[in-house]
Amino acid sequence: MRLFATIAVWLCCAGAAWADEARVRAHAEAFVEAFNDGSAAAAERFAAEHGVGEGARWAEVFARQRASGGRLERAQVRTLPSGRNVFVIARRTTTGAWENFQFRVDVEHDDRIQLFFIAQALEPYALPAFGVEDRRFPDWLNGFVAHLRESQPFYGAIAIVRGDEVIYGRAFGLADVSQQRPNSLETRFNLASGGKMFTAVAVMQLMERDALSLSDPITRWVPEAIGLPGAEAITIRHLLAHTSGIPDYWDDAYERDWANITQHEQLLAHVLRNFGAPQPGAYEYSNANYALLGLIVERASGENFHEYVRRHVFEPAGMASTDYPLRSQEGASYARPYDPVMEAGLVAIGRHDLVTLGERGSGAGGASSTVADMLAFDRALRGGVLVRAETFAEMRRLQAESDLPGSGYGYGFLIQPGSYGHGGSARHAIRAPPL
Repeated sequence: MRLFATIAVWLCCAGAAWADEARVRAHAEAFVEAFNDGSAAAAERFAAEHGVGEGARWAEVFARQRASGGRLERAQVRTLPSGRNVFVIARRTTTGAWENFQFRVDVEHDDRIQLFFIAQALEPYALPAFGVEDRRFPDWLNGFVAHLRESQPFYGAIAIVRGDEVIYGRAFGLADVSQQRPNSLETRFNLASGGKMFTAVAVMQLMERDALSLSDPITRWVPEAIGLPGAEAITIRHLLAHTSGIPDYWDDAYERDWANITQHEQLLAHVLRNFGAPQPGAYEYSNANYALLGLIVERASGENFHEYVRRHVFEPAGMASTDYPLRSQEGASYARPYDPVMEAGLVAIGRHDLVTLGERGSGAGGASSTVADMLAFDRALRGGVLVRAETFAEMRRLQAESDLPGSGYGYGFLIQPGSYGHGGSARHAIRAPPL
């Protein structure tokens, strides 16, 4: 799978219960001990005393990870200030690579932990004893990024904002490897699924204007789905919250057609081909939901989706550098997407895989933007420029829970304890040779 980084994240503090740091650390340290023990009995004991979930599931994770990378050595435990998350950063004995085992903390169950992500990491770098608003933080962050260059270089842009003041803004790495063109704060990065936020805003705008209702069955706007099993029970609300049950359309047939798709009508055939017999209700993230929403925006507004979002989202928000470009016509202001070349679990410094993307984005994602424009989008949302305050609050409300306590999806936003936003990645089986 090919991945490339998202462009911006903002956090919204919430009054959530805090975990006991000492207890969380004890759970995480018990994870390392059980992992390195390697026995099913150790995994069962860990699950019973420290983990959320069945012991058999933990045993499966331990066995699979030990087989692929070896034991954990030089492990360090780090908790986030809220106590809701804890990281175990360790070096693997077989590959020599550093990895970050990330856990959610369940404050309602004795602060036990649940594995939710494993990421590549670098040798631990000392965290600051101060927060992002401290005047020393920019120097620390610059030092951290310099450290990254030695083992896992960061290519992208960072902006940290307090209120309306940008307290840190800097770009790193290359936007185009072949031309040795550096990134800047004006570089346009492909947001991938981050663009789902724009689609959700468009839908909620049309709802506010009574052009559609969230209770509308999708068959009202997509009559092509009439007669498909389960279609009549699926509403726009289900699409927004990823609770429709419609499977993702992203398969080999879609990838073969990806370079030719520029309109939602072309996407519809792939969505309907993979429709199955969905049963709405449970959360299941699927690009098909937002591809259909893009088409519904067109049919409810009478405008092309890309034109509608430009006129009603980007322009009112002051996002002059955000658009849905044709990939074949992208100019020098756009970053080209790359994947690092990996060797034995480590990044091969100075080598890159050029990632192939589709020709144009859709309601499911694929807009290109800058850090400044994403901050403008945030301000426009919070300021009532794009949707009413009560509508924005409803979009940020947890509409569907995932298997992680307190986490899931709103309307166009990934919701986590104390935060909202949206990440993005793109996947393609076809890539160019490493550069």
